[in-house]
Amino acid sequence: MPDVPESASASYWRTHLAALGYAAFGLVLFVAFLFATFPYTATLSKVLAPMGFEFSSASQSIRF
Repeated sequence: MPDVPESASASYWRTHLAALGYAAFGLVLFVAFLFATFPYTATLSKVLAPMGFEFSSASQSIRF
């Protein structure tokens, strides 16, 4: 029987897939909160000002 590298065993992938799943979940949460709390009004105003445009917004919030 040929030697199977450790990275091909089922227990190796079960352990590492759990860690990868947690990392992916954390990344999704980070991106969601980044989009929900990013200061769009201030950023867009500064980006558009040199071109002579103006951006205004009343408020934003995240709702579940």
